[in-house]
Amino acid sequence: MAGRDELSELRKKAGLKPLVKTPLEEQHGLDDPPKVIFFYRDVIFEFGFTALFGVIEPSVIVALFLWNIYMIRENAGTLLNESRRPEARSASDIGSYMTVLSILATLSIITNAAIFGFTSSSLYFYFPSLTDVSSQ
Repeated sequence: MAGRDELSELRKKAGLKPLVKTPLEEQHGLDDPPKVIFFYRDVIFEFGFTALFGVIEPSVIVALFLWNIYMIRENAGTLLNESRRPEARSASDIGSYMTVLSILATLSIITNAAIFGFTSSSLYFYFPSLTDVSSQ
């Protein structure tokens, strides 16, 4: 049995109008949608670097915010125009990524406090016995 594309070619050769595909038939020929886990992975990486080291260079946070706005639009275009409609599936939470986010949030508190404490002179107020490297 010939497929719809083959029938269209035969009709074109015979001088007849080719068959017109419905929107659902056109969408069926598109690629599978990207897995949601890839979207989570990229956002988790950015959150980790921003939360852990954002205090070092705050302008990176603004740059990542603008980059994420751009990526939202790009991913929306990919989902709408270049891939099939994803299957709707329900989930109670985001799985193991919630644990990763909790660990990153806890580590970011520790690293940001350490970075702030060691790079400022506030430690000398609380621990006067520490020696200042610049005074030697």
